[in-house]
Parts: sequence; C-alpha cells; structure tokens
Amino acid sequence: MDSERLAQLLVALTPERLSEVVLDLVSKQAPGNRAGVATSTIFDVLIAGQDLGEGSQRWQAYTRVRQAIMDAVAKIPGMKYVQSSA
Repeated sequence: MDSERLAQLLVALTPERLSEVVLDLVSKQAPGNRAGVATSTIFDVLIAGQDLGEGSQRWQAYTRVRQAIMDAVAKIPGMKYVQSSA
C-alpha cells in the first residue's frame, strides 16, 4: 500500500465509520460471542484486500491502522479497545 492510499484510509477511519464496521461484524457473530471483535478482523475489512506491501512496509501500515483504530475507539461511547495478550 503506498503512502497516499494509507493516508486516505487513515483519514476515512472516523469513529463513526469504525463504529459501523464493528457493529456490522458483531451482528454476524454468534449471540454468545458478541462482546468484541478482533483488531485483525476490523483491519481486514478496512483494507478490503488492498496490497500492503511486504516486510517492514506491511508492518508499518498495520501498526498505523491499529493505532488509528485505538484512537477512534476511544471516541466511541460504550466501546473500548482491549489489548490482546496473544
């Protein structure tokens, strides 16, 4: 993913957009499994199959999107980001 596409993705990642994505993903999970959604699942939806590059380029894109997710979640009432221990 080039830096311009990444920048566009990050700008579009508003709390409203993230809330829509999370609520859609949660609604598709089994009723007993609706307490949360994995960041990797959210990430997959947000990048929609775009090529992130390889190695450090891919990792940098992932970490920037993950941080944007954490920042947006902090602005959504009733949602919180929980760091995985895995």
